Amino acid sequence: MSDHVQLDLPIVLPNVPDAEDACVDRLTRSLRAQEGVSKAHVVAATNGEPDRLCIHYDPDAISLPRIRQRARNLGTELTDQYGHLSWAVRGISHSRRVRTISGDCVRTAPTRQTACQNTAHRRRR
Repeated sequence: MSDHVQLDLPIVLPNVPDAEDACVDRLTRSLRAQEGVSKAHVVAATNGEPDRLCIHYDPDAISLPRIRQRARNLGTELTDQYGHLSWAVRGISHSRRVRTISGDCVRTAPTRQTACQNTAHRRRR
């Protein structure tokens, strides 16, 4: 028998800008690897509601409180390990300028940068 629970994604991963972020994929992969979890995915936002993390699990193998706690713990681990940076910029009128600025930021960053920047690497320096 299978059951499922949905958690607000911004609560589990508070700094993630959207469901397409690499940390969301890391979270769902980690949850699927948990004993008793058969599926983990994101349900897209509707009617002004946030994206929701949906976890399908076997209640005979893992309890609902345990699966909620595990999702929160994994979210905390990912938040601690990866940083997210976003900023608003005015006055950029052409997409080529956006690519130039983005490219400059990546080239001058002290560590490898993706959608989630690994902050653990910077701590070791």
